Order: sequence, then C-alpha cells, then structure tokens
Amino acid sequence: MPTSAKPTEGRFEIDRGGGISYLAYETDNVEWISLLYTEVTPALRGQGVSAELGKMAFEYVEKHGLKAEVVCPVVGHYARKHPEYRHLIARKPQF
Repeated sequence: MPTSAKPTEGRFEIDRGGGISYLAYETDNVEWISLLYTEVTPALRGQGVSAELGKMAFEYVEKHGLKAEVVCPVVGHYARKHPEYRHLIARKPQF
C-alpha cells in the first residue's frame, strides 16, 4: 500500500489508500508548535495512522528544536505511551 508522509504548511500529512489523514498544527515561527487535532480518513481508522502522525510531529519538533504544546487528545495519548518524547512537551505561556 503506497504511503507518503510529509509536513506541509499547518499540517503533518499521510497520503495512503487514496485519502489524506493529517495532524493540524500552528507555530509561532520561533520556538513553539501547537499540535491541534487529527483527522484520519474513515477507511484507515484503527490502523495506527494517528500514532504515525504523532511520531512524525514529535520527530519534527525535536529536529527543529521546538517546544510542543499538545492540544489534541490523540497526540496526548500517544505521548503518554511514548515517554521518549515527553521532554518536548511544555505548557505555552498565556498572555
């Protein structure tokens, strides 16, 4: 089954099985990224696609030296199961 995974402007995407699943994010272009919500195509639900998106996001965060604010409960669940990424998560200050 062909798969492609890529970060695009505002989304980490996986294009598989004729549909695009994604994790939406916002960034301040300095040091913060907010991981907002996931959308997985119905045909791919229950196949670990949201975990792939979470991993993709945390690898991007680590590679770019960012701090991640996790808003998406699916990504939060992934982080609880993968403590190797917890050091990347912080609470974004509110002004």
